[in-house]
Amino acid sequence: MLPFSLSCNGGATDEDFSEQTGIFEDYISNRLPKVSSEQIARALSEIQHWQRRS
Repeated sequence: MLPFSLSCNGGATDEDFSEQTGIFEDYISNRLPKVSSEQIARALSEIQHWQRRS
C-alpha cells in the first residue's frame, strides 16, 4: 500500500500535507475510540443482523 503522501496529494510529503492542512498523524490516529475485540465483534454482529430484529 502506498503512503498517503504518494497516493493522494501529488507527491507532496506528509510534512507538507500536515503543514498545509493542520492535520497531523496524531490527530487522525487518536480520533477512533478505544474498544476491545469483544466490543468490535458485538458491534459487527449487531450490524450484520439488524434486519432480523424487525
